[in-house]
Amino acid sequence: MDGHTMAPDRLLRYLQIKVRHLIQDHDWDSRLGAGPMETVARAVMKPVAQQETRGAWYREWLLTAVDGTTFTVPDTDDNEREFGRPGSGRGEGRTAYPQIQAACLVEVGTHAVFDARMDAYAAGEAMLIEEMFPSLRPGMLVLADRHVYSFRRWLAAAATGADLAWSVGEPGAAARATPGRRVFHR
Repeated sequence: MDGHTMAPDRLLRYLQIKVRHLIQDHDWDSRLGAGPMETVARAVMKPVAQQETRGAWYREWLLTAVDGTTFTVPDTDDNEREFGRPGSGRGEGRTAYPQIQAACLVEVGTHAVFDARMDAYAAGEAMLIEEMFPSLRPGMLVLADRHVYSFRRWLAAAATGADLAWSVGEPGAAARATPGRRVFHR
């Protein structure tokens, strides 16, 4: 910065770049381990939508969604041991690359991820999503696909005060099993 003043947004970007280079140059992420890096990530991952953000709100609710995905990682022995790989009906009966199971909690309007979990490929998507329930708040409308729903999971998510709009398996399944809640389905 050399004695010059910077606008707050440019200063933040400058500091983000400096911290990223500092971590990479000194290999701190591998030397510190996942714990401190996760603590830092959770401290900065927060919803960012403002009231005027287009597409972020439905009436009084902040639109959020939970979903899972997999990430392919480099084909190394360490990654295979740590994460595993899915099976395949071809060749050696396994895919070419190890994979990570991931789940994210995102703002629909901004696409900002404000909570995420990653684990071995064999980890259940719904289990990872459930670990993010402490990030749910009153005033959020949480969308989820049918693979997330279970009665126990619904009750745990509802206990956070967030409102839920989850797809469920067969029509009426959630309405029969979820007393005191209106459930909409296709």
